[in-house]
Amino acid sequence: MSDVVRVGLAGYGLAGRFFHAPFIRRCDGLSVEAVFTRSPNRQAQALADFSDARIYSSYEDLLADPEVDLVVIATPHDVHESMVLASLAAGKHTITDKIMAPDAAAAQRMVEAARRADRLLSVYQNRRWDSEFLTTKRAVEDGILGEVWAVEVYIGGYRGPAEGWRWERRHVGGRFRDWGAHIFDQALQFSGAESADDVEVWADWQYRYPEVDVESEVVAHLRFPSGLRYTIHISVQQRVERWERRVVGSEAMLVFHGLDPQEGLVRSEEMLIAAGTDAACFARENIEIAADDPHAPEKLTVVPGDWMAYWRNIADVLLRDAELIVKPEQAVEAIRLIDRAAAFDPGPP
Repeated sequence: MSDVVRVGLAGYGLAGRFFHAPFIRRCDGLSVEAVFTRSPNRQAQALADFSDARIYSSYEDLLADPEVDLVVIATPHDVHESMVLASLAAGKHTITDKIMAPDAAAAQRMVEAARRADRLLSVYQNRRWDSEFLTTKRAVEDGILGEVWAVEVYIGGYRGPAEGWRWERRHVGGRFRDWGAHIFDQALQFSGAESADDVEVWADWQYRYPEVDVESEVVAHLRFPSGLRYTIHISVQQRVERWERRVVGSEAMLVFHGLDPQEGLVRSEEMLIAAGTDAACFARENIEIAADDPHAPEKLTVVPGDWMAYWRNIADVLLRDAELIVKPEQAVEAIRLIDRAAAFDPGPP
């Protein structure tokens, strides 16, 4: 490989155009060379965004392109496995958007295929670099929280039934797996657990929209061997928006209100300039801290979010033999937890 990793982007909807393409464009060592999408409108948009890129209406043609080193898959969840397996069989390094696969068995098949092909496989877990997640870890390292007893993550709002694959069970729609892929991954990373085997899992599922066959709310409870409790509450049936992370420690409690600031900037060039800078820090006015130490608020370091860090690591792995940060085996463990929560799913009435 030369000093540039040549990227073929599969899918150019919301994820491909806004969560992948701009970062790849800005990342040293990565270059968008080709885009696959069947939509004429998205083909035109991709060509407008990348005038020198080759535009394909066939995934097979993208995989046959000898000038593509790395395939980035940004398509509906249910086709990730087949597309990843095809990419690896074509000898391409491969990144897939989350959720990696509908279940852990499918995810494991992808990992084994990557090993056979001797190619990189990773999952886009950009939210390991959310400001509030990094800030929480820093607070633990700095001893502000003491022993962490519990983490509660709320992702809630009111989203009535709509059209599109995200509202269809056959496409692995539903908000729980979409957001859960991030939050369960964060839970494993934060706890330090390498395996899902010893984690206790319980979940309650709600189906309040008879027009669709995906869940409207899930509350999942995880208990790690250390005693750490993680509560994950994901909903589309609450009429008052609630985006919140609560971290309960023996010496202090942190509460983050609202979304990571990178989310609001993702559609703009401002986002790409802001990544990793103070502009990507969670706003202090949206952070509460209650502590025995009256100086705890002054000691709290708000760490900037940096989604670009994921892509820098990919370039470093492929060009400079760095260690891969987001390993596919980790995604398998997160999905194993999701599968155990899904064991409590009664399905739509």
